[in-house]
Amino acid sequence: MAATDEETIRSEIRTERAELAEAVGQLRGAVARVKRVGSKLRSKQALGAGGAVAVGFVKAGGLGATARLLRRRKR
Repeated sequence: MAATDEETIRSEIRTERAELAEAVGQLRGAVARVKRVGSKLRSKQALGAGGAVAVGFVKAGGLGATARLLRRRKR
């Protein structure tokens, strides 16, 4: 009876180890994908910053708001 329980436990441990190994492999793949995306974003960081400045400028009123601001300061 004790031998059966021991063998059942060993079998469960083997199954758990196999599942853990598969999960670790999937996690490594996911981390590699995230790193690739991060490096792509880093290479385009300056372009993104320039785009953000342009969007902010347009949202703030663009050239018209800049011209009004400059006219007010000249008075």
